[in-house]
Amino acid sequence: MEAKNQQILQQRDALKQKLQDMEYLTSEGWQYFKGSWYLSSNTKRSWNESRKFCQEKGADLIIINSIQELEFARMFCGERWIGLSDLEQEGVWRWVDGSLFNTSFWYPGELNNKGSTEHHGELSFNDKPGNWNDYDCSDKFDCICEK
Repeated sequence: MEAKNQQILQQRDALKQKLQDMEYLTSEGWQYFKGSWYLSSNTKRSWNESRKFCQEKGADLIIINSIQELEFARMFCGERWIGLSDLEQEGVWRWVDGSLFNTSFWYPGELNNKGSTEHHGELSFNDKPGNWNDYDCSDKFDCICEK
């Protein structure tokens, strides 16, 4: 009986901590969607600067795995960096976690690697389902972080 009570108290404390963490993230501007937390930046940065910004927040640039997550991300509006790049190997697009993308929403006419310098993915807000674009990593956009 004592062991059961101890287990219940530990579960209660873990839930209280989780609630405090959620309240903190919400107060810092993070939004919850289907198991992950998202933060939209309000400062235009290069792709690398944006990734560093996210990592300093304990996150990384967003990885979009479904149409539902894409629709959620589009609510942030504007042009925003996402965690997609072919910088390591031209034409092989990977997410920031190293995985190959299995769902893509490229804008018609993209991927075009214009000027042979476009190696990072960007999400544009428009009324079309295909709204990813490849851009030069030095271009400056807001970003979406995911943790």
